[in-house]
Amino acid sequence: MQPAITGLRSRHQSKAVLATFLRLTDSARTKSCAVIDQSGGAAPELTETTSFRLVPRIPVSAARREHFSRRYSSSAEFSGGSFNVSSSASQSEHQQHDPADDAIDDRILLLEASLNFVGDKGWTHAALVSGARHIGLSPAVIGLLPRGPAELVEYFENKCNEELASQLQNNKEAWQGLRMTQRVRAGLKLRLQMIAPYIETWAQAISIRSQPRNVSVTIEHLAQITDDVWHAAGDQSTDYNWYTKRGLLAGVYTATELYMLTDYSPGFADTWDVLDRRLKDVMTMGRLMGQVHTFSYTVNRLL
Repeated sequence: MQPAITGLRSRHQSKAVLATFLRLTDSARTKSCAVIDQSGGAAPELTETTSFRLVPRIPVSAARREHFSRRYSSSAEFSGGSFNVSSSASQSEHQQHDPADDAIDDRILLLEASLNFVGDKGWTHAALVSGARHIGLSPAVIGLLPRGPAELVEYFENKCNEELASQLQNNKEAWQGLRMTQRVRAGLKLRLQMIAPYIETWAQAISIRSQPRNVSVTIEHLAQITDDVWHAAGDQSTDYNWYTKRGLLAGVYTATELYMLTDYSPGFADTWDVLDRRLKDVMTMGRLMGQVHTFSYTVNRLL
């Protein structure tokens, strides 16, 4: 009989432990509902299938908390230096951060900072390294620029072209009383003045952009300059003159830019005289081409 009595006691003890566990579980559920009622929320209906999920609360710094609030949805609530990681997990799936955006930002910051060292170090890798250190980045970040100094030159020229387009637009009304030749001169002078702060090292920049692999971008930038200047001057040609005007003006700009490298006159006064002479030659050539075109058209009509 002793083994049977022992087994019966064991079963009674198991039932007692199970009853105690159930009472403790019910008590915990009641307390949870009471907390929700006190916070103003509606208490959920508890059933036998109600499940509970623990949500971890991870301590974070103030800087990290600010980054998290910018990167994820605003539904996440912060308190006591921690955040609920489950509050916005489902909403942030479509707001994933693209690392390529950071690379583009770092590239622009690097190029902009490197311009400050071009005067001393030229359009070189040394200027890029100095720019990286200036903004607190490792020199290895210049790996973002596969073509090195060529990309620095292209960044500067693209920046100047954007500034030129903006200034031409702002001066459009002020130039209404000027003749077309004067408008073209003013536009080219604006663009040439932008390279004046880097004139001591600009010969190196011209050499870099003249390399075969960089010529296509150089031609594109030159085409932007001539097109913006002619457009601001009021040119409305749509025939072959559209191409000849821009081609001739590109020659004027390039010739004046090269002369500017050896001009030591105050305020580049000699350079602007050269610009005036080259423009005069272009206008004379344009009139001659127009006369030739008119003559050939008349001859064809007669024949």
